[in-house]
Amino acid sequence: MLEPVSVLICDDSAIIRKSVSRILSECRLIRIAGTAINGKFGLYKLQELKPDVVLLDIEMPEMNGIEFLREVKKLRIDTPVVVFSSVAKRGARVTMEALALGAVDYVLKPSGISLDALTESIRLLLNQVLIYGYRFKAMKSGNPEYLKLAKPIYEEEKPSAIRKKEPDRFPVPQNLMIKPKELNEITFKKKEIPAPLPPGERPARIEPPRLITIGISTGGPNALRGIIPFIPENLPVPIVIVQHMPEGFTKEFAKSLNDISKLTVKEAEDGEAVVPGTVYIAPGDAHVKIQPGMRIRLDRGEPVNGHRPSADVLFESAARVTGAATVGIIMTGMGKDGALRLGDIYNCGGFTVAQNKESCVIFGMPGTAVEYGYVDAVCSPEKISEYFKNLCK
Repeated sequence: MLEPVSVLICDDSAIIRKSVSRILSECRLIRIAGTAINGKFGLYKLQELKPDVVLLDIEMPEMNGIEFLREVKKLRIDTPVVVFSSVAKRGARVTMEALALGAVDYVLKPSGISLDALTESIRLLLNQVLIYGYRFKAMKSGNPEYLKLAKPIYEEEKPSAIRKKEPDRFPVPQNLMIKPKELNEITFKKKEIPAPLPPGERPARIEPPRLITIGISTGGPNALRGIIPFIPENLPVPIVIVQHMPEGFTKEFAKSLNDISKLTVKEAEDGEAVVPGTVYIAPGDAHVKIQPGMRIRLDRGEPVNGHRPSADVLFESAARVTGAATVGIIMTGMGKDGALRLGDIYNCGGFTVAQNKESCVIFGMPGTAVEYGYVDAVCSPEKISEYFKNLCK
């Protein structure tokens, strides 16, 4: 029989510990293994209780979250740690440091402490706990059946999946159930999706490319940390990335990648020229569009697919400007963002790549692109790194 994911909550706020414990435990697939008031107690309970996931606060007395992660790294404990952090700018910097130390992901902690303020964060925590917890259980038990449960309860752009009550996975707390009016509007219906052009009808690919674009979401920070540092400094083409992150976090994320990269990594700025050897990260509150003349335009229009920035917006603009000299890469992430407009790059002759299912935290975005037929190659992050290296030869 498959067991629920066990969770250790490490937070100095009694209100947070109590609220998160009560709500998460209402899902039958989750069990609260224990709580800790700081990193020191958390480290002891981590070794004693051996949970499947740790939810970690950053600012705690005696031993904070960063110190906790350093100790976990020294002990070579591989339990996934999800940071539950503040939205403040310092929280952004520290959260990026936590990811560099081995945290698998993060969820923003709201400034308020009311149940209503926690609702959206708890939805995200539910997803993170199930995804990372069951992946870890599958690895340590050797039972691949756990991977079938390593998926989100709340899925973007799939109202039926969000609202459907599945007896073997629920009950989920009723106060977290999403009402129809709160659902993101579906940007396109399947019948409206243009068919991929047959190989013989696609324009010829232009080599070497003029632009590489990447769309990525859940699991993205660590996936990119596994690729960007290994790209040679003489990369003859610019890279523009849409990583779904909130405002304030993308600048710190770019800085954290720049510290470990041979390339220049920066947050994209409106009007700047896109030049080879540089990686541009879309700001957390703006779409990035490629303009004629290879310049960046930041657009703070409405979210697309529930996101701003959106990978669809980037891919569509890149296909118009660099056409068959465009590379489009779609990587781990929930939902469908980027899947439709990757087809623009594909149909204009560009080269399109999807991260493979085995290496994705969530195969939603790349899986949808594959389903639509808009992908030339499906491969691991290691193979994507090799592609970058080959461009430098």
